[in-house]
Amino acid sequence: MDATPPPDQNLRILQIYNLYRLALPAILLASFLTNPISTQLGNLVPALFLQSALAYTASSLLVLLVFRRTQHREVPQRLISGLFIGDILALTLLSHASGGVESGLALLHLVTVAAGSLLLRKRMSTFLAAIASIAIIFSEAYLSLRMSVPANQYIQARCCWRRPFIWSHWRSACD
Repeated sequence: MDATPPPDQNLRILQIYNLYRLALPAILLASFLTNPISTQLGNLVPALFLQSALAYTASSLLVLLVFRRTQHREVPQRLISGLFIGDILALTLLSHASGGVESGLALLHLVTVAAGSLLLRKRMSTFLAAIASIAIIFSEAYLSLRMSVPANQYIQARCCWRRPFIWSHWRSACD
């Protein structure tokens, strides 16, 4: 038996997630711009943080406007998958620009994987967890090669990459 939610429920979850997608980068951007000295946001690469946050906000607004037109139609799975992969990329860039896992922004991948596992099929939710995990680990490896990052970052990254898989497998077990 397929436990996929009905299309109306999927559309409602997608609308709520799109509002989250718009609010998150807007709040991060506002926090960064109002007082960039006292915040840890973008402390490593401020230009990357600013550009990533602006692009993420603009893409979130565009997606919100496009999905508003599809209120009574089902959104293709490929489009939703691309949306979540783009979110993982944007969150990875924001996290990297802020110092990696130490900044705490890498934990936001969990929200993306959780929403993806609600809206996508089982295999795709596991794929999203894998992409998020690889992105986190790659970012930490790059930081440790380019800069003097403490070795305990890998322990934090390991804990961070396990969480999306745990959520993905838990969600698959419920289906």
